[in-house]
Amino acid sequence: MPTPHNASGSRTRPHAFTHGTSRAFLVDCLRAPRQASGYSSYGYDVYLPNIVVDYIVEIEASTEHRSMILNGSRSRRLSPLFYEAAWELSRRGTLRPGVREFGGQATDGIAEGYSVTARGREWLNNVAGGVLVLLEPTRLARAFKALASKLRSGFLQRATEASRCHVFGLNLACCAMCGAAAESILLAVAITKSGDEEATMRLYRTSQGRRKVTDLVIGSTERDCRSVAECHELAVILERRRRTRGGIKNLRDRGT
Repeated sequence: MPTPHNASGSRTRPHAFTHGTSRAFLVDCLRAPRQASGYSSYGYDVYLPNIVVDYIVEIEASTEHRSMILNGSRSRRLSPLFYEAAWELSRRGTLRPGVREFGGQATDGIAEGYSVTARGREWLNNVAGGVLVLLEPTRLARAFKALASKLRSGFLQRATEASRCHVFGLNLACCAMCGAAAESILLAVAITKSGDEEATMRLYRTSQGRRKVTDLVIGSTERDCRSVAECHELAVILERRRRTRGGIKNLRDRGT
């Protein structure tokens, strides 16, 4: 990728740019709107060409005139990721395509202008300064991948599915997949401790197999540590029962 020039002719180094970068910057612009700098927003709360220019000026420290940036190759290269970021926020209910109100000015550009929804304004007002917002599932998946060498592929698959469910607002499915990922951790620890994967999996598939595997892992630990582990295990079981049966039954049967 060619390195952009600033007004003095020197080269500026582009910031590392990802889907997460565009989303994070767009959210920041929603929380702290930038001055229009003489350029119209055409009746939108968010006019993406202005957002792209703001990014290049603020983050990449370009000193070119805004009109040159807007019509430049760097803006064109960044624009697809900002389009995707705006659509992602629209899918979440934070933005909607179109002007703020009836009769507002618009442009011929498709998907260049968005307005903040009532739900979006509530969300933005409730986001405390400095709080990380989970908008980049692939970034979280990369963090999970770093653990996969120890926790095995089953954990990676289930944890990644949990993050995807969270992104799509499927909160109950996200909880279920978090429980499945936690169970994968239990199995990984049991296999490592026993040194025999096949035997551990056979034990797991027997009646009350999870209970037996848990005993294999924490059976000889101190009482306090065991109590904490059992509480986590019970939380997983109860959530799974809520999901599959619509209620909680027979709490003493912890092996199902």
